[in-house]
Amino acid sequence: MKFIYKPNIPKGLPVELINSAVSLEHVGVNAVAWNYKNAVQVAFYLRTSGYVILGGDVYKMEHEKLIATCNDWYINKNDVGSNCNLIEESAKRTIEYIENFHKKFGEIYYYSFVYKR
Repeated sequence: MKFIYKPNIPKGLPVELINSAVSLEHVGVNAVAWNYKNAVQVAFYLRTSGYVILGGDVYKMEHEKLIATCNDWYINKNDVGSNCNLIEESAKRTIEYIENFHKKFGEIYYYSFVYKR
C-alpha cells in the first residue's frame, strides 16, 4: 500500500502486514487498520516485539471505505502488575476483544492499534 503521509506503523512489521493495512487518512487519523486475520497477527507481532497495546478502535468497511464505529478497547495499566505482564496482558486482552467482536459482528470490521514500547 502506498501512503500519502507517514502513518504510525510499528518498526519492523512484516511487509505482508504493511501491505494489507488500510489507511485511516480519509477520517483524519494518522494510522492504519487491519481486517480480523491480519489484526490478530499484528497483535502477536506487537507482543513479541515488546510493545504494550494500550487499546484500539474498530472501523466498519462500507462502500470500500472505513468508517468509525465508536467501538474501542483499552488497557488500564494500573490493573496489571509489571511491565512484562503488561505486554502479555495487553496482547491477550486485545486478541480476545478482536476475536469476540469478529464472532459477534463478522468480517466487515477492521481494527487499529494504539501502542507504545
